[in-house]
Amino acid sequence: AWIASATPPDPTATGVPTEEVFSDDFEDGTTGAWSRTVDPVYALFLDPLNGSFTNDAAPDLLLRLSSPLGVGVDPATLVITQGGAEVDVTCQVTLPFATCTPDQPFAEGQVVLEAAVADTLGNISPADDLVFTVDQTDPSITVTSPADGLVTSAGTVLFEGTVSETADLLLDGQAVTVQPDLTWSAQVALDEGGNTFQLIATDPAGNFGNANLLVIRDTTAPLP
Repeated sequence: AWIASATPPDPTATGVPTEEVFSDDFEDGTTGAWSRTVDPVYALFLDPLNGSFTNDAAPDLLLRLSSPLGVGVDPATLVITQGGAEVDVTCQVTLPFATCTPDQPFAEGQVVLEAAVADTLGNISPADDLVFTVDQTDPSITVTSPADGLVTSAGTVLFEGTVSETADLLLDGQAVTVQPDLTWSAQVALDEGGNTFQLIATDPAGNFGNANLLVIRDTTAPLP
């Protein structure tokens, strides 16, 4: 097993990262060594995930606060900033975790945050970055064909259209592939009589839009 070197890093010496050296004695009698850089204290965003989308403009921010070198974290020093300005948050702390809720909602669009915390000796952590997107706009579905209320004698109909943004699309519960240019198409079988179809689009943030169409299949020959 890896064992720490006989000279442990001294977290009181400096607030900058400290190199921690490890060594190992292998079964064949050889010895290997490796090292890692350890910050005296850190704040790490856990949720939301970097690059994620949410329709919650004031999402809970889950962080891990830790001092790898054994010095206690001072949770009262936790600061979350946006564009250099402190974000007002209300935090519930049960070390090593903190859940912070913004007091005011973020504007729709990309949100870039930084978090830092200090240990009980005053060492300040490097800033941890978090980037996510607030999206509260429902995707819209455009059906270019068939026309709503179409009457046809055909046994199938080709649905074609677009969505307003990247989204998962269902047609009567069946997945439809949305192309990179946001177009889509699907061939659907028709029953005799009225056929009601529902389209549902769900974007990465969980917003959804829908559209409903009626297609009538009539194979009855007209009376002479």
